[in-house]
Amino acid sequence: MTASPAADLADRASGLALEASLPASPAWPAQEKLAVAFCCLEALAVALRRPPGWLEIALLHLAAAAGLRAAAALCRRYGCERLRPWLVLPLFLLWFELSGRLDRLFFARWQDAWLLRLDAYLPGGEPARWLPRLHSPALNEAMAFGYLFYYLSLPLLGFALVRRRRLPALRRLFLASTLAYLACNFLFPLLPAAGPRHTLGLPALGGAGIFGGCVNWLESWGGVYGSAFPSAHVAGALVATLACRRYLPRLGRVYLVLFALMAVATMYLRYHYFADVAGGAAIAALAWRLSRPLISAEPSPRRPVQP
Repeated sequence: MTASPAADLADRASGLALEASLPASPAWPAQEKLAVAFCCLEALAVALRRPPGWLEIALLHLAAAAGLRAAAALCRRYGCERLRPWLVLPLFLLWFELSGRLDRLFFARWQDAWLLRLDAYLPGGEPARWLPRLHSPALNEAMAFGYLFYYLSLPLLGFALVRRRRLPALRRLFLASTLAYLACNFLFPLLPAAGPRHTLGLPALGGAGIFGGCVNWLESWGGVYGSAFPSAHVAGALVATLACRRYLPRLGRVYLVLFALMAVATMYLRYHYFADVAGGAAIAALAWRLSRPLISAEPSPRRPVQP
């Protein structure tokens, strides 16, 4: 049965009232300040060190900072509060894709030897060597499925929080994610690591199944040589898992299982050392802890006047 025009107007009015009830973001939220500052500092470091393609890299960082500020201004002007926390998401992708060109910004050689020494203290030695000995087509698919959780963990949780109109939780999620990715990208050139696949000369284990094919496609499309320590995949997925456990506990149990599978998969598929995983987890825990006082310290926002 088709709704009457009056009922349709009532539904639209109700939706607008709910949107207006959402608290406005601060004029310049912490995650945007941090993202802009990092873009400018990295552009400066690139200009000083002048690696191959330095001008393009520096300009991309500056353009990203300017684009973020412009998009934030538009969101604030037109009251798109639920969209604004998402604005830093493209920068996460940009930073990671450019990290492969900046890994040896300060050091000419890879520093994997330090990470291999740490992994040697584990029972059985380096997990990237002995985990794949359990190889089977079914296990390959399970590990590839777990690895793909990283790519969905942040957007799925973000959409779930938007759907429930949990805007403060959404802001903290993206602030903690920004802190985690900034820390990872700050450390990539300070301890450049190529990862076990390249250093140990081990073949990839993506597999030929559906999920393995997805992993192989992602690696061929947007894979980065290096940027292994710390694991940005672990850091990003663990932040989302901690946020999910805090705000959506039932879904958080599922996230916790999938995160554990993903963490093992990063070593099974030979992308990371155990030290990378531990480093990414430590960064995520610290980022989540710091996000609370940072977001609490933001001034109470005033809603902008609607045009």
